[in-house]
Amino acid sequence: MRKGSTWPCSTSTRPLWRRPRGRGTIFNITSVSGLTGNVGRTAYGATKAGVISMTQVMAAELGALGLRVNAVAPGPIETPMVREMHTDQMRQSWIETVPQRRYGTPDEIAQAVVFLLDERRASYINRQVLAVDGGFTTSRILSGVALKNSPPQTGA
Repeated sequence: MRKGSTWPCSTSTRPLWRRPRGRGTIFNITSVSGLTGNVGRTAYGATKAGVISMTQVMAAELGALGLRVNAVAPGPIETPMVREMHTDQMRQSWIETVPQRRYGTPDEIAQAVVFLLDERRASYINRQVLAVDGGFTTSRILSGVALKNSPPQTGA
């Protein structure tokens, strides 16, 4: 999605929210960077934490209307963009940090979303952030690894 699209997409169904109580699901995609920081990624982590907070507040506000609001927080996922952005050093650092010792796949993220959308299996799941990260959030903060073509970090 384009930058700045999470709020408009999440609220685009607002006219339907006040109809007679029914069921529905809103889900957001965030990142493990919103759950635990990564050195050199302040702005990215802050925006993803904002998506998490928005998810939790919307869930609290909309639950009484029969709507569930959840988020999926991917860890390192093997995509063309990640292959372009992650240096060999960064890839090695991620692999050493993630307990499953690998990058995830887009299909693994899609399956998590399908689960959260399933009214039979997930009808009582609301206000949750599902980390699909190979266990990264149970380990430690990734530090000192730069993206390809990123400016050098300066001390404050």
